[in-house]
Amino acid sequence: ITNWSSTDPTGGVVVADAGAAQDGVNYMRMNAFGAASRILQQRWPAQAGKVYRSDAYMMSPAGANYFMPSNGYCSVMMQFYNSAGSKVGGNAESPLFRVSGPTSWTKFTSAPMVAPAGTVTGRTLVLYVPSTDRMTNQYVFFDNVRSYESEPTMSGALKNPDFETLPVA
Repeated sequence: ITNWSSTDPTGGVVVADAGAAQDGVNYMRMNAFGAASRILQQRWPAQAGKVYRSDAYMMSPAGANYFMPSNGYCSVMMQFYNSAGSKVGGNAESPLFRVSGPTSWTKFTSAPMVAPAGTVTGRTLVLYVPSTDRMTNQYVFFDNVRSYESEPTMSGALKNPDFETLPVA
């Protein structure tokens, strides 16, 4: 997916469906299945001492592909890194999308987090964590992922937040 990376080729796929997207035409479908975590991530410039948040719209389709984990979950998470590429500080994570999650687009927002001393980049992740689930095999959709300095009016850190930019063929 343009501007997003993953160590897992099944981390997510862009789906073009203007009728189903939260906004625009495309959204990302996270393939939440089995015992492996699924992660899509993007790094962005950040500055120590500034307050940041991340958010994303998430939902699961009603019906056979509705997300029904026993212990697993999906979320949006934010982290910070220094110039050596080492993680500094903890994680800021949204409320967890678990069983009984919404079937309509709902915003999930991380707690605000001050970028620790030494921060030069932030990292936003959209992820599925299976915990002890081994048989989960459903979808969670993500759209309009953002990371921003204290207020949404300062947004713009992420590129392709709505998954509308596709790779050049």
